[in-house]
Amino acid sequence: MERFTYSPFRLAIAAGLAGSGALLVAFLLFSALQQWRITHQAGHELQLARLTMAGSELVHQLQRERGLSAAVLGDDSATLTRQLTRQRTATDEALSRWQATYTSLRDALPESLEHTSNDMMHQRLDALGSTRELVDAHHYELDGLLRYYTEINRHLITDLKDASTHTDDIMIRRQWLSWYSLALLKDDAGLERALGAWAYANDAMPTAQFRRFMSLIRQQSNYLYAFRIQASPAMVHSGEAVMEAVNEQDIEAERDWIVRQAGHGGFDRDPSRWFSLQTTRIDHLHTLEGRVFHALKDTLDRRDADAEHALWSLAAASIALTAGLMAAGIYLWRRRHQLLCRQAPDD
Repeated sequence: MERFTYSPFRLAIAAGLAGSGALLVAFLLFSALQQWRITHQAGHELQLARLTMAGSELVHQLQRERGLSAAVLGDDSATLTRQLTRQRTATDEALSRWQATYTSLRDALPESLEHTSNDMMHQRLDALGSTRELVDAHHYELDGLLRYYTEINRHLITDLKDASTHTDDIMIRRQWLSWYSLALLKDDAGLERALGAWAYANDAMPTAQFRRFMSLIRQQSNYLYAFRIQASPAMVHSGEAVMEAVNEQDIEAERDWIVRQAGHGGFDRDPSRWFSLQTTRIDHLHTLEGRVFHALKDTLDRRDADAEHALWSLAAASIALTAGLMAAGIYLWRRRHQLLCRQAPDD
Protein backbone atom coordinates (compact mmCIF):
# COMPACT_ATOMS: atom_id res chain seq x y z
CA MET A 1 0.00 0.00 0.00
CA GLU A 2 1.39 3.46 -0.97
CA ARG A 3 1.86 5.66 2.06
CA PHE A 4 1.86 9.44 2.18
CA THR A 5 4.86 10.93 3.95
CA TYR A 6 5.96 14.50 4.63
CA SER A 7 9.49 14.05 3.29
CA PRO A 8 11.75 17.16 3.35
CA PHE A 9 12.41 16.69 -0.33
CA ARG A 10 8.74 16.86 -1.24
CA LEU A 11 8.16 19.81 1.04
CA ALA A 12 11.10 21.67 -0.52
CA ILE A 13 9.80 21.03 -4.02
CA ALA A 14 6.30 22.16 -3.08
CA ALA A 15 7.59 25.28 -1.33
CA GLY A 16 9.86 26.08 -4.27
CA LEU A 17 7.07 25.74 -6.79
CA ALA A 18 4.70 27.82 -4.68
CA GLY A 19 7.28 30.51 -4.09
CA SER A 20 8.35 30.63 -7.73
CA GLY A 21 4.76 30.82 -8.85
CA ALA A 22 3.99 33.59 -6.37
CA LEU A 23 7.03 35.56 -7.49
CA LEU A 24 6.10 35.13 -11.14
CA VAL A 25 2.54 36.29 -10.48
CA ALA A 26 3.90 39.28 -8.54
CA PHE A 27 6.25 40.11 -11.43
CA LEU A 28 3.43 39.92 -13.96
CA LEU A 29 1.21 42.11 -11.80
CA PHE A 30 4.03 44.62 -11.33
CA SER A 31 4.66 44.69 -15.09
CA ALA A 32 0.94 45.16 -15.70
CA LEU A 33 0.97 48.07 -13.26
CA GLN A 34 3.89 49.62 -15.13
CA GLN A 35 2.04 49.30 -18.43
CA TRP A 36 -1.04 50.85 -16.87
CA ARG A 37 1.10 53.77 -15.71
CA ILE A 38 2.46 54.22 -19.24
CA THR A 39 -1.07 54.13 -20.65
CA HIS A 40 -2.22 56.70 -18.10
CA GLN A 41 0.79 58.92 -18.79
CA ALA A 42 0.30 58.70 -22.56
CA GLY A 43 -3.31 59.79 -22.17
CA HIS A 44 -2.18 62.64 -19.94
CA GLU A 45 0.42 63.75 -22.50
CA LEU A 46 -2.20 63.65 -25.26
CA GLN A 47 -4.29 66.08 -23.23
CA LEU A 48 -1.28 68.36 -22.85
CA ALA A 49 -0.65 68.15 -26.60
CA ARG A 50 -4.26 69.17 -27.31
CA LEU A 51 -3.97 72.15 -24.98
CA THR A 52 -0.59 73.30 -26.30
CA MET A 53 -1.78 72.98 -29.91
CA ALA A 54 -4.78 75.16 -29.10
CA GLY A 55 -2.36 77.59 -27.46
CA SER A 56 -0.15 77.46 -30.55
CA GLU A 57 -3.11 78.41 -32.75
CA LEU A 58 -3.83 81.35 -30.45
CA VAL A 59 -0.17 82.41 -30.54
CA HIS A 60 -0.22 82.26 -34.34
CA GLN A 61 -3.17 84.65 -34.54
CA LEU A 62 -1.74 86.96 -31.87
CA GLN A 63 1.48 87.12 -33.88
CA ARG A 64 -0.40 88.28 -36.95
CA GLU A 65 -2.34 90.83 -34.93
CA ARG A 66 0.89 92.07 -33.36
CA GLY A 67 2.48 92.62 -36.77
CA LEU A 68 -0.52 94.38 -38.29
CA SER A 69 -0.97 96.52 -35.18
CA ALA A 70 2.66 97.61 -35.41
CA ALA A 71 2.19 98.51 -39.07
CA VAL A 72 -0.99 100.49 -38.33
CA LEU A 73 0.85 102.49 -35.67
CA GLY A 74 3.12 103.76 -38.44
CA ASP A 75 0.59 103.98 -41.26
CA ASP A 76 -3.18 103.77 -40.82
CA SER A 77 -3.91 103.17 -44.49
CA ALA A 78 -7.30 101.70 -45.36
CA THR A 79 -5.71 98.44 -46.56
CA LEU A 80 -3.81 97.80 -43.32
CA THR A 81 -6.82 98.82 -41.22
CA ARG A 82 -9.10 96.36 -43.00
CA GLN A 83 -6.53 93.60 -42.61
CA LEU A 84 -6.21 94.34 -38.91
CA THR A 85 -9.99 94.28 -38.43
CA ARG A 86 -10.25 90.85 -40.04
CA GLN A 87 -7.29 89.60 -38.05
CA ARG A 88 -8.84 90.65 -34.75
CA THR A 89 -11.86 88.50 -35.54
CA ALA A 90 -9.57 85.52 -36.23
CA THR A 91 -7.72 86.16 -32.96
CA ASP A 92 -10.95 86.25 -30.97
CA GLU A 93 -12.03 82.92 -32.49
CA ALA A 94 -8.68 81.31 -31.61
CA LEU A 95 -8.92 82.71 -28.08
CA SER A 96 -12.39 81.21 -27.63
CA ARG A 97 -11.15 77.80 -28.83
CA TRP A 98 -8.17 77.89 -26.49
CA GLN A 99 -10.33 78.87 -23.52
CA ALA A 100 -12.81 76.08 -24.31
CA THR A 101 -9.98 73.54 -24.58
CA TYR A 102 -8.41 74.72 -21.35
CA THR A 103 -11.73 74.57 -19.50
CA SER A 104 -12.42 71.02 -20.73
CA LEU A 105 -8.96 69.82 -19.60
CA ARG A 106 -8.49 71.96 -16.53
CA ASP A 107 -8.99 69.23 -13.92
CA ALA A 108 -6.46 66.97 -15.66
CA LEU A 109 -3.68 69.56 -15.96
CA PRO A 110 -0.52 69.19 -13.86
CA GLU A 111 0.27 71.92 -11.38
CA SER A 112 3.14 73.25 -13.51
CA LEU A 113 0.64 74.24 -16.23
CA GLU A 114 -1.83 75.86 -13.86
CA HIS A 115 -0.10 79.21 -14.42
CA THR A 116 -2.09 79.54 -17.65
CA SER A 117 -5.06 80.44 -15.51
CA ASN A 118 -3.41 82.84 -13.10
CA ASP A 119 -4.59 86.38 -12.56
CA MET A 120 -1.82 88.01 -14.59
CA MET A 121 -2.65 85.93 -17.66
CA HIS A 122 -6.33 86.81 -17.39
CA GLN A 123 -5.44 90.47 -16.93
CA ARG A 124 -3.36 90.43 -20.12
CA LEU A 125 -6.13 88.80 -22.12
CA ASP A 126 -8.79 91.03 -20.58
CA ALA A 127 -6.72 94.03 -21.66
CA LEU A 128 -6.88 92.95 -25.32
CA GLY A 129 -9.86 95.21 -26.03
CA SER A 130 -8.29 98.29 -24.44
CA THR A 131 -5.01 97.57 -26.24
CA ARG A 132 -6.82 97.56 -29.56
CA GLU A 133 -8.48 100.87 -28.73
CA LEU A 134 -5.07 102.42 -28.00
CA VAL A 135 -3.72 101.10 -31.29
CA ASP A 136 -6.68 102.55 -33.20
CA ALA A 137 -6.13 105.90 -31.51
CA HIS A 138 -2.34 105.74 -32.14
CA HIS A 139 -1.73 106.15 -28.41
CA TYR A 140 0.47 103.07 -28.05
CA GLU A 141 4.26 103.08 -28.31
CA LEU A 142 5.81 100.35 -30.44
CA ASP A 143 7.89 98.86 -27.61
CA GLY A 144 4.88 98.61 -25.32
CA LEU A 145 2.77 97.05 -28.05
CA LEU A 146 5.36 94.38 -28.86
CA ARG A 147 5.92 93.67 -25.17
CA TYR A 148 2.20 93.19 -24.53
CA TYR A 149 1.65 90.61 -27.27
CA THR A 150 5.01 88.90 -26.81
CA GLU A 151 4.47 88.34 -23.08
CA ILE A 152 1.22 86.50 -23.79
CA ASN A 153 2.84 84.46 -26.55
CA ARG A 154 5.89 83.47 -24.54
CA HIS A 155 3.66 82.52 -21.62
CA LEU A 156 1.73 80.11 -23.85
CA ILE A 157 4.86 78.81 -25.57
CA THR A 158 6.41 78.01 -22.19
CA ASP A 159 3.70 75.38 -21.76
CA LEU A 160 5.52 73.36 -24.43
CA LYS A 161 8.70 73.32 -22.39
CA ASP A 162 6.79 72.49 -19.20
CA ALA A 163 4.99 69.64 -20.94
CA SER A 164 8.33 68.05 -21.89
CA THR A 165 9.07 67.47 -18.19
CA HIS A 166 6.06 65.16 -17.81
CA THR A 167 7.50 62.25 -19.78
CA ASP A 168 10.20 59.69 -19.00
CA ASP A 169 10.62 58.80 -22.66
CA ILE A 170 13.69 60.54 -24.12
CA MET A 171 12.41 60.43 -27.70
CA ILE A 172 9.04 61.95 -26.74
CA ARG A 173 10.79 64.62 -24.69
CA ARG A 174 12.93 65.52 -27.70
CA GLN A 175 9.76 65.86 -29.79
CA TRP A 176 8.30 68.25 -27.22
CA LEU A 177 11.52 70.30 -27.15
CA SER A 178 11.76 70.40 -30.95
CA TRP A 179 8.23 71.81 -30.97
CA TYR A 180 9.26 74.35 -28.31
CA SER A 181 12.28 75.50 -30.36
CA LEU A 182 10.12 75.80 -33.47
CA ALA A 183 7.51 77.83 -31.59
CA LEU A 184 10.19 80.24 -30.38
CA LEU A 185 11.56 80.51 -33.91
CA LYS A 186 8.11 81.33 -35.25
CA ASP A 187 7.45 83.93 -32.56
CA ASP A 188 10.74 85.69 -33.26
CA ALA A 189 9.88 85.64 -36.98
CA GLY A 190 6.63 87.33 -36.02
CA LEU A 191 8.51 89.99 -34.07
CA GLU A 192 10.81 90.56 -37.04
CA ARG A 193 7.71 90.94 -39.23
CA ALA A 194 6.25 93.51 -36.81
CA LEU A 195 9.47 95.56 -36.58
CA GLY A 196 9.97 95.59 -40.35
CA ALA A 197 6.34 96.51 -41.00
CA TRP A 198 6.54 99.37 -38.51
CA ALA A 199 9.82 100.61 -40.01
CA TYR A 200 8.41 100.64 -43.55
CA ALA A 201 5.14 102.22 -42.45
CA ASN A 202 6.92 104.85 -40.31
CA ASP A 203 9.85 105.24 -42.74
CA ALA A 204 12.29 104.98 -39.84
CA MET A 205 14.06 102.46 -37.64
CA PRO A 206 15.64 103.93 -34.49
CA THR A 207 18.78 102.41 -33.05
CA ALA A 208 16.97 100.43 -30.33
CA GLN A 209 14.62 98.82 -32.84
CA PHE A 210 17.49 98.12 -35.23
CA ARG A 211 19.47 96.31 -32.53
CA ARG A 212 16.45 94.23 -31.69
CA PHE A 213 15.85 93.51 -35.36
CA MET A 214 19.38 92.16 -35.78
CA SER A 215 19.13 90.19 -32.53
CA LEU A 216 15.94 88.53 -33.74
CA ILE A 217 17.64 87.35 -36.93
CA ARG A 218 20.47 85.77 -34.90
CA GLN A 219 18.06 84.16 -32.44
CA GLN A 220 16.06 82.60 -35.25
CA SER A 221 19.21 80.89 -36.50
CA ASN A 222 19.84 79.52 -33.00
CA TYR A 223 16.28 78.21 -32.64
CA LEU A 224 16.43 76.63 -36.08
CA TYR A 225 19.65 74.85 -35.11
CA ALA A 226 18.06 73.64 -31.85
CA PHE A 227 15.06 72.33 -33.77
CA ARG A 228 17.28 70.38 -36.18
CA ILE A 229 19.23 68.85 -33.30
CA GLN A 230 16.14 67.80 -31.32
CA ALA A 231 13.82 66.72 -34.14
CA SER A 232 14.04 63.35 -35.87
CA PRO A 233 15.82 63.19 -39.25
CA ALA A 234 12.45 62.53 -40.91
CA MET A 235 10.98 65.68 -39.34
CA VAL A 236 14.01 67.76 -40.32
CA HIS A 237 13.61 66.54 -43.89
CA SER A 238 9.89 67.33 -43.74
CA GLY A 239 10.70 70.82 -42.49
CA GLU A 240 13.08 71.45 -45.35
CA ALA A 241 10.41 70.33 -47.81
CA VAL A 242 7.83 72.64 -46.23
CA MET A 243 10.14 75.66 -46.28
CA GLU A 244 11.19 75.18 -49.91
CA ALA A 245 8.14 77.19 -51.00
CA VAL A 246 9.32 80.26 -49.07
CA ASN A 247 11.02 82.96 -51.12
CA GLU A 248 14.06 83.34 -48.86
CA GLN A 249 15.92 85.41 -51.44
CA ASP A 250 13.32 88.17 -51.37
CA ILE A 251 13.24 88.11 -47.58
CA GLU A 252 17.03 88.39 -47.42
CA ALA A 253 16.92 91.26 -49.93
CA GLU A 254 14.41 93.10 -47.74
CA ARG A 255 16.53 92.48 -44.66
CA ASP A 256 19.59 93.87 -46.44
CA TRP A 257 17.59 96.95 -47.45
CA ILE A 258 16.51 97.53 -43.84
CA VAL A 259 20.12 97.21 -42.65
CA ARG A 260 21.38 99.68 -45.27
CA GLN A 261 18.66 102.27 -44.70
CA ALA A 262 18.13 101.90 -40.95
CA GLY A 263 20.38 104.79 -40.01
CA HIS A 264 18.71 107.46 -42.13
CA GLY A 265 15.33 106.10 -43.26
CA GLY A 266 14.05 106.55 -46.77
CA PHE A 267 12.94 102.93 -47.06
CA ASP A 268 10.44 103.66 -49.82
CA ARG A 269 8.78 100.28 -49.34
CA ASP A 270 5.16 99.16 -49.05
CA PRO A 271 4.78 97.59 -45.57
CA SER A 272 2.13 95.24 -46.98
CA ARG A 273 4.70 93.54 -49.20
CA TRP A 274 7.12 92.95 -46.32
CA PHE A 275 4.24 91.73 -44.19
CA SER A 276 3.11 89.37 -46.94
CA LEU A 277 6.60 87.93 -47.46
CA GLN A 278 7.11 87.26 -43.76
CA THR A 279 3.56 85.97 -43.35
CA THR A 280 4.18 83.34 -46.02
CA ARG A 281 7.31 82.24 -44.16
CA ILE A 282 5.54 82.18 -40.79
CA ASP A 283 2.55 80.31 -42.21
CA HIS A 284 4.91 77.62 -43.50
CA LEU A 285 6.57 77.44 -40.09
CA HIS A 286 3.08 77.02 -38.66
CA THR A 287 2.44 74.17 -41.10
CA LEU A 288 5.65 72.54 -39.92
CA GLU A 289 4.55 73.06 -36.33
CA GLY A 290 1.35 71.18 -37.14
CA ARG A 291 3.41 68.29 -38.50
CA VAL A 292 5.48 68.18 -35.33
CA PHE A 293 2.26 68.06 -33.30
CA HIS A 294 0.81 65.22 -35.37
CA ALA A 295 4.08 63.28 -35.20
CA LEU A 296 4.08 63.67 -31.41
CA LYS A 297 0.42 62.63 -31.25
CA ASP A 298 1.13 59.55 -33.39
CA THR A 299 4.01 58.60 -31.09
CA LEU A 300 1.83 58.96 -28.02
CA ASP A 301 -1.00 57.01 -29.66
CA ARG A 302 1.37 54.16 -30.55
CA ARG A 303 2.84 54.15 -27.08
CA ASP A 304 -0.64 54.08 -25.59
CA ALA A 305 -1.77 51.26 -27.89
CA ASP A 306 1.38 49.19 -27.22
CA ALA A 307 1.07 49.69 -23.47
CA GLU A 308 -2.61 48.77 -23.53
CA HIS A 309 -1.90 45.61 -25.53
CA ALA A 310 0.92 44.66 -23.14
CA LEU A 311 -1.36 45.40 -20.18
CA TRP A 312 -4.06 43.02 -21.38
CA SER A 313 -1.47 40.37 -22.28
CA LEU A 314 0.12 40.55 -18.83
CA ALA A 315 -3.27 40.51 -17.14
CA ALA A 316 -4.25 37.42 -19.12
CA ALA A 317 -0.94 35.73 -18.28
CA SER A 318 -1.38 36.55 -14.59
CA ILE A 319 -4.89 35.11 -14.57
CA ALA A 320 -3.78 31.98 -16.44
CA LEU A 321 -0.79 31.41 -14.14
CA THR A 322 -2.86 31.99 -11.02
CA ALA A 323 -5.48 29.55 -12.29
CA GLY A 324 -2.73 27.03 -13.04
CA LEU A 325 -1.25 27.36 -9.57
CA MET A 326 -4.67 27.00 -7.98
CA ALA A 327 -5.38 23.89 -10.08
CA ALA A 328 -2.01 22.43 -9.09
CA GLY A 329 -2.71 23.18 -5.44
CA ILE A 330 -6.14 21.56 -5.63
CA TYR A 331 -4.64 18.52 -7.35
CA LEU A 332 -1.94 18.13 -4.68
CA TRP A 333 -4.46 18.54 -1.87
CA ARG A 334 -6.77 15.93 -3.41
CA ARG A 335 -3.82 13.61 -3.99
CA ARG A 336 -2.79 13.95 -0.36
CA HIS A 337 -6.36 13.34 0.76
CA GLN A 338 -6.63 10.21 -1.39
CA LEU A 339 -3.36 8.82 -0.02
CA LEU A 340 -4.43 9.53 3.54
CA CYS A 341 -7.74 7.76 2.93
CA ARG A 342 -5.96 4.69 1.56
CA GLN A 343 -3.56 4.70 4.46
CA ALA A 344 -6.26 4.92 7.18
CA PRO A 345 -7.51 1.24 7.11
CA ASP A 346 -3.96 -0.10 7.50
CA ASP A 347 -3.45 2.13 10.54
